[in-house]
Amino acid sequence: AVEPGAGSASGLLEGGSLPPEVFGELMERLSRAHGLVKQILEEGIESGEFRQVADVDVLVEMIGAVVGSQRMPVGSGERGIEEASEAVLAFIDAAVVRR
Repeated sequence: AVEPGAGSASGLLEGGSLPPEVFGELMERLSRAHGLVKQILEEGIESGEFRQVADVDVLVEMIGAVVGSQRMPVGSGERGIEEASEAVLAFIDAAVVRR
């Protein structure tokens, strides 16, 4: 059975999987990654390459969820990293690129 919070950053800490200092480092890295994704989205929206969205922060969170959705299939060997990466990028492309 999957534990509550399993697969989430908070689930790693709550479940005792990570020591607090490692969890802190993980959260710092995730924060930097989110900042980079936000910057890319904002620049793409400003240039007109990406479509306008109501809230870029929400879009960043949704992209994070799409990326996270591939942890189980990749971790279990059901899907290779290349296949998962292509699926995530295709989803993001469909969601943000102006056509």
